Amino acid sequence: SPVTKQALRKSYGIRRATTHVVSNGVFRLPLADRTHKTDDIIFVGRIEPIKGIFILPDILKQLPPQVHLHILGSGSAEKKLKALFEAAGLQDRVKWYGNVPQRQVMVRLQRMRALIVPSYLEPQGRVLLEAMSAGTPVVASDIPGINDYVTHGETGMLFPKGNARVAAAAIIELIQK
Repeated sequence: SPVTKQALRKSYGIRRATTHVVSNGVFRLPLADRTHKTDDIIFVGRIEPIKGIFILPDILKQLPPQVHLHILGSGSAEKKLKALFEAAGLQDRVKWYGNVPQRQVMVRLQRMRALIVPSYLEPQGRVLLEAMSAGTPVVASDIPGINDYVTHGETGMLFPKGNARVAAAAIIELIQK
C-alpha cells in the first residue's frame, strides 16, 4: 500500500523511484442476488487487539436488535472478546465461524449489509478489497492504509479510530438505505 511504501522509504532510506505499489488480488465469485442481503454485519480477520475488536460489542449494542455480527477468524483475544459480548448481553447476536476457506469468506461477505473494520493499524487490508468485490459496503477506521482504499461516502464509510458511536451510526445509515 502507499502507507507501506512510505514506511519503507522512511525506515530504510529506499528511493522513491525504486519502490512500486502492487495491490493484492482477490478471489471473486459472481455477484449474488442482492435482494437476499440481511441487515447483519461481518468482521473478517485476526481476533487481535490491533484490529480494534474490543469496540465491536459497543457497536453492536447500538444497532437494531435484529442485527447480528458474524465473526470470521481466530486469534489470541477471542476469549476476551467473547467475554465482552457476554457481559453486554449480546452473545446471542454474535455468530462465530473461526477460520473458514476463502470461498466461504466471499459467500458470507455477499450476504451482509456491511463489513466492519475497526482496526488501529491496517497497512493493506485485503478484506476491504474482498468486500468491495462482493458488493458489500465497508465501514472502517479512518486510518492510513484503509483510507488509501476507502473514500468516505463513495467506496465506504469511515469513522474515527475507536469511535463506536460513529461506526454504529454509519451502519444504521446503510441499513436504512
